[in-house]
Amino acid sequence: MVDSLKLVLDVPSHEYLKLYGSTTQRAAVFTNVKYGRSPPLIAIKSMMAFTNLRPAVIIMHGVDRPDYLGIEIARRERIPLAIVNNTIDELLAALRNLAERQRMVTR
Repeated sequence: MVDSLKLVLDVPSHEYLKLYGSTTQRAAVFTNVKYGRSPPLIAIKSMMAFTNLRPAVIIMHGVDRPDYLGIEIARRERIPLAIVNNTIDELLAALRNLAERQRMVTR
């Protein structure tokens, strides 16, 4: 889970890989997405310049609808894009629940 504004403003693009890790079985969750602009998707696209890794899904928190560019990047990169407007605590609880279910299925 990453604050999208801090990521774009404060983190050099070559550091994006450290945030994401080395597996494609992760959701890229971006909080503080204010206006539906596409910084989270541009960050993912920048990361993909260094590696073929891509998230299994991109989740944008706090916006009603991403802008056209964000939708188009997700479509072209074939990455599902989700919008969530629950509280951060509810989102974290749902992600933990999902991870626990996944662990139970793979046992």
